[in-house]
Amino acid sequence: MTSVDANEIEWQFDAVDLRSVVRWLSEPAGWEEEGLGPVRVAPAGSDNHVDVYLDTDDRRFHRAGYALRIRRPTRRDGRGGEAALKALESTAAQPGLRARREVSEAIAETDPSSLTQAPGAVGERVRAVAGTKPLLSLFEVRTRRRLFSVEADGAAPGEIGLDETGIRPADGAPPEPPDTGAATPS
Repeated sequence: MTSVDANEIEWQFDAVDLRSVVRWLSEPAGWEEEGLGPVRVAPAGSDNHVDVYLDTDDRRFHRAGYALRIRRPTRRDGRGGEAALKALESTAAQPGLRARREVSEAIAETDPSSLTQAPGAVGERVRAVAGTKPLLSLFEVRTRRRLFSVEADGAAPGEIGLDETGIRPADGAPPEPPDTGAATPS
């Protein structure tokens, strides 16, 4: 299984309605007037997934400064998923900018109990932190993500993800209404 230990850097913004963001992305020619130079934006597909956030009953991962999650695609096409530990605190000093450590591992099974058997970096850390404590579901985040590639002369290409999310508590309470306004370029 593949494991990655990296510093994730992304800008995160909230928008009440993503339609205005999509319109803005569809007219990059107007950005030159704002001093941004020639910019090319193109739709790059979608990535719909469900994230299940986990911890022990005594919140060992939270106390260690990390969120533990399993991500699985909403369409089951034989692929497994991904387990990740993300630092809770950002090291970035600018508002909206998030820079934090993320350790991730491809996993064949997306059942929370399978994490204790995962052979990579996340599995090792789960065994070390959780010990014999079972992992409990805290909540679930369902995300519909629309992706756009962004290129500007002289700059490395980037990606913008427009997320529409809904949060479902693990305790059976009614789900939170969808958040239709997270734009996360990375």
